Amino acid sequence: MCRFHKILTEDFDWRACSGDETDDQSGEHAITVLPWRAREVRSWGDTLDKLHLTSRFPNGIRATVGSFPHPRFDPQLTLNGEIKFETHMNVPVKRLPINFYDPQWLATLTRSQHSALDVQPHFDLNFPPQFIE
Repeated sequence: MCRFHKILTEDFDWRACSGDETDDQSGEHAITVLPWRAREVRSWGDTLDKLHLTSRFPNGIRATVGSFPHPRFDPQLTLNGEIKFETHMNVPVKRLPINFYDPQWLATLTRSQHSALDVQPHFDLNFPPQFIE
């Protein structure tokens, strides 16, 4: 099994994904932030989400059966820039590549906490061109 496939299927499960919170005023879904996760992982996950959506149209015309995910927005990109932190399941996932963790958050850990996290080597978050063309 290649490292990319292992990370997607075994290591990077739902606990490493951001959640969302419904905005009381607009009813839209704001993306929540996991304080321990690196910001770059969100972009990587957004690309994975888009790839998944394209797979919902196998013939290019008609979508497969099932509900589509609701649209979400990044509150950090709005005028007020308010960060919404994830409140449920905010426990860091162990054995992820080092660049999946926020460097500032990692710096707050004690040596034993860092060791218990069992951080893995850096993983290239760039997708092959044929994936995103």
